[in-house]
Amino acid sequence: MAKKPTEPRIRLNRIDFFRLRGEEFFEALCKCIDKELGEPRNRGRLLAKLTPHQQGAYAWWNLYTEVHNGGLAQYFYNWSDASVPALLGLLKAAGNDALAGPLKQAVQFYRKHVKEFAVDNPFGEDGLFARMTELAKLDKVFARLLAKTCNGLEKWLRANISLIAIGNNGEPIDPKFSGEIVAYFPNGKTHEQASVRRGVLSGEYRRYFKDGELEHSCFYKGGAVSTDFWPNGQPKHKTIKRGKLTIDEWYHPSGNIRKRHVADKDGWTVEPVRMWHDNGQLAEEIHVVKGRKRGPWLKFFDDGSPRLQAEHRNEESLVIHNAWDSDRQQVVKNGNGTYVDDGWRIDDSYALYFESDWTTSREVRKGVPHGKGTTWHQGLVWSEEEFSDGKRHGNQTVFYDNGRVRTRCTWRNGKVVKSEEFPKFDHPRPAVLIRTEATAELYEAWKYPLLDSYPTPRNLEQVQGKLRTIPAFLQGVFERNQSKSAITDDDDDDDDDGINTFDDSIAYFADLNERGTVEKVQFSGCGAYSISAVDAYPPIICKLKFEPGVLRGRNVRCRVVVWIHHTFVEDADSAG
Repeated sequence: MAKKPTEPRIRLNRIDFFRLRGEEFFEALCKCIDKELGEPRNRGRLLAKLTPHQQGAYAWWNLYTEVHNGGLAQYFYNWSDASVPALLGLLKAAGNDALAGPLKQAVQFYRKHVKEFAVDNPFGEDGLFARMTELAKLDKVFARLLAKTCNGLEKWLRANISLIAIGNNGEPIDPKFSGEIVAYFPNGKTHEQASVRRGVLSGEYRRYFKDGELEHSCFYKGGAVSTDFWPNGQPKHKTIKRGKLTIDEWYHPSGNIRKRHVADKDGWTVEPVRMWHDNGQLAEEIHVVKGRKRGPWLKFFDDGSPRLQAEHRNEESLVIHNAWDSDRQQVVKNGNGTYVDDGWRIDDSYALYFESDWTTSREVRKGVPHGKGTTWHQGLVWSEEEFSDGKRHGNQTVFYDNGRVRTRCTWRNGKVVKSEEFPKFDHPRPAVLIRTEATAELYEAWKYPLLDSYPTPRNLEQVQGKLRTIPAFLQGVFERNQSKSAITDDDDDDDDDGINTFDDSIAYFADLNERGTVEKVQFSGCGAYSISAVDAYPPIICKLKFEPGVLRGRNVRCRVVVWIHHTFVEDADSAG
């Protein structure tokens, strides 16, 4: 008699179990199952060895993310319906099966059309996804039920975690645990410490480097971060409840206050949002009414002298009264001059600050745009235009990111009276481009420690040279556009799959070790066309070598975003 296969024992970080909530909890659980399943070629065999509840939890996260990203049709295209019975069983066990009926309807439709799903490219006007209109209707039903179902499943999974996973120490996870949890590096030094009270993180959480130095710490109250700390132990951010008010305060490493935001029980900002320099001087103040910027917007240098005196009026329109440049030279006086917006400003809600990819230079009269204006996007000129008394009036030129003219328009009192469009390329060709990104803004959003310097690629050009294969969908876009051009000689076709603007991308998270070597590549998201190419690029991304991230003088493990752009470029050979 054949021996029954041993069930994979899914190991979940105990601290993550108590620390993470919502989507982060499900993602962590799914990553543990992914780790158990290993390489994609083994997953079909190993997935069958999972318990029904494990299969159901894995299927739920895949369904949740696919429906959010592209809908039910995309879920069935990528995963079929193989794990749906396990998911239905999990929903029933959790007593949270409102989604079961719509899911069964979706499965019935999928099975009726299953042969149609066997295509290499599901996109396009007549593609698979466009034809699955019945599933698109069910997407709307799922959208109404996903959040409630997610909450119910999380509650059940936490109470019954022993049916899904054990702790990373090999012992069962007690969902009602109280006490201290310590996780260790292989060298025996402490990696993480957390305090748990009746199954909820309460108290200080600490994470260390391998040599024992503190990397990050924060304070939890009722399962949520109430205080975040700088490495020197000074608080970085606190959330305080005072009656019906929620007060968020940020601090400099010195301990001096940096920003203060106060909201009522509905989340509306109820007092001016302020930011301070480290020496205690007010740096910025903005007024908000019912979620809209309304009233004074002020900025100051660190000696207290003014930098900007402006106000937001109805519909958040901005009026500049006085402004000074970084050299403290006044550039706008009594509403007249040239105002440069660097895109950096205090955030009017729960983030520390907002930094836009868009910057502008505007001549102003009586505080509103009047004369010439220039807009840049990520440092490249986007447009040059003329204004009169706050309205576009005169000529406007908009540019592509390769510097060529995109449109030329003539405006009269805020309305276009004449417009011309131009192609981005003379001799376009399809291309696959790679780009990496690691910034303080990303690390702030990920709640990672901010680095002194962020990882940068050393061999990007060499790896770029390996991206020679053009996916079939990109070649198809190219051929369709060439055909249209040949038939109609029309360069005004600027729809979503027009060559001038086409850029369908895939985003991956790449985890780096202290040497800057890629250890793991994880898919993050992609455009509608690129889903069929997702598995092609991780092996190439693994060939990237980075200058390591540095924190307090040492190389650290960190993360970058790697973008694969499916787009078009000028064919230099044809042009020559």
